[in-house]
Amino acid sequence: MNDIHPTAQIDKTVNLGNGISIGAFSVIRGYVDIGDNVVISTHVLVEGQKDGPTEIGDYTKIFSYATIGTMSQDLKWQEERHNTGVKIGSHCNIREYVSIHSGTPASSGTTIGDRCSLLAYSHIGHDAELGIGVVLSNSVQIAGHCILEDDCIVSASSGVAQFIRIGNLSFIAGYSTVASDVPPYSIVQGQLATFRTINRVGLNRSGVAREEVLSISKSYDKIYNSDSPLLDNIKNLSKGQTSPYILNIIDFIKKRSKNGISKHSKMNV
Repeated sequence: MNDIHPTAQIDKTVNLGNGISIGAFSVIRGYVDIGDNVVISTHVLVEGQKDGPTEIGDYTKIFSYATIGTMSQDLKWQEERHNTGVKIGSHCNIREYVSIHSGTPASSGTTIGDRCSLLAYSHIGHDAELGIGVVLSNSVQIAGHCILEDDCIVSASSGVAQFIRIGNLSFIAGYSTVASDVPPYSIVQGQLATFRTINRVGLNRSGVAREEVLSISKSYDKIYNSDSPLLDNIKNLSKGQTSPYILNIIDFIKKRSKNGISKHSKMNV
């Protein structure tokens, strides 16, 4: 049985699961699918279009004044009413004043994986893709088309530029500006954030063996602390490599975006 406050406005085009709670003055309009046991607090706006619906997975919680599925701010599509929607996984926490914009025709939509925590005032731009277990701290701003892989953390008041990739189990320190790709298992920090070290805490919490953590650390030493160009370092690191973690780093760097990889002060590119 659903618990819907009498002041909430819900369009007939909205599909509701079971065990849903929707608070006072929330508005759910257009084409929206809400899974089971979702909790939507007061004054929340969720909207979707027929050709770009918004989907919210089971057990997700959405707190007051969040806005989800609204039209993107991409100036190329301001006259184009076709959006590609938002898909949010299960067991997510979407805190106060979070904004998640709909995808544009340039992609298949904006996606948020399972178990993501989006803290107050964070923003997810159009066509962004968040993996499983991503954490965005307060006031983090994710621009359009960014890809955030599983279990990465972006600390408070950091900004991530368009089309950036952030590798899994990476950590972005607070008040950073990210304008280049962040490789897996790394920590970056600063204005035009640079590589600082590996994310040992995150790796340990994820149960990665000590030997693998040491191997990751040595691999980044070879990548960054060398007088050779980046691609030469990657080629040398690839020889006879069997560790799935190192192979993941190599693959990530090979598939880096046009923004390049976060630099180290000693890096030769």
